[in-house]
Amino acid sequence: IALDTTVSTDENPFARSILVSPNPFKDEIAVENQSDLRGLKLTLISNLGSIVFESEVFDNHYNTDLSAYFAGIYFYMITQDGTLIKSGKLIKL
Repeated sequence: IALDTTVSTDENPFARSILVSPNPFKDEIAVENQSDLRGLKLTLISNLGSIVFESEVFDNHYNTDLSAYFAGIYFYMITQDGTLIKSGKLIKL
């Protein structure tokens, strides 16, 4: 797995229309899709480079409970059909 450690990428024109919050978070994060993109996938990667969570994002507003995960730094990727739409860093308290 190759991991880009930048805080976020806005190279894709749709990146600004997808919000991941709150950051930092305690138990839950929300992905808000303000575009017409469909078929998005959220991937969460630990600071060791392991994929710890993957889920399809079906709705324009998607919440997921991450309370079972350890505190620390995680990286996320939002992809569509294997194409990176947005990536960034999340801090779990």
